[in-house]
Amino acid sequence: LDDLFVHNFIKKGGKFLYCLKENEVIENVEKILLENKSLSIAFIHAPPPVPTCNFETDLYIEHLLENLKNRKLCKNTFIIGDFNTTPIQKAYGRIIAKGYKDSFKDNQIMNGTYGFTPVSPKLIRIDYMFYKGRIDKTYAKRFKLKNSDHCGLLADYKIQ
Repeated sequence: LDDLFVHNFIKKGGKFLYCLKENEVIENVEKILLENKSLSIAFIHAPPPVPTCNFETDLYIEHLLENLKNRKLCKNTFIIGDFNTTPIQKAYGRIIAKGYKDSFKDNQIMNGTYGFTPVSPKLIRIDYMFYKGRIDKTYAKRFKLKNSDHCGLLADYKIQ
C-alpha cells in the first residue's frame, strides 16, 4: 500500500483488518462498531389519529419501524418524538414488540406529556424516547416547557 494513503488512513481513525477466516472478519467488524459506539437516531412527529389526517398514525409508525428494520450494522437505535399514540394503543404495542424500550415506562404515575393547551395539565402521554440495543438508561425526567401544550423529555444513556 502507498505510504501516504496508509498514513492518512490511520490518522483519520481508519483500521486495517487482517483475518484468515470469515468469522474473524465478523468479530473484528463488530468490535470496531462497538468501539465507535454507533447509533441510529430517528425523530418523528406522527400525525394525530383524527379524520383530517386520515387516521394515519398507525401506518406512519409502521412505516418508520419498517425503515429501521433494515439497519443491519447499527444495532443501537433511538426513536424520539411526538408519536400521537398512547401506551394502550396498537402503535405503542408494535414498537415494544420490535424490542424497543420506553425510557419512561417505569415512571407511570403523573407522566403525561400532552395537554390540550399550554396551561392544561399534561394528562395524556404521547411523547416518547424509545431505545434498543446495547444501551442502558441511567436517568429520565419529564419537564415543563413554557407556552407549550407538550412537556419536554430528558434522558441519559450509557452505551455498553
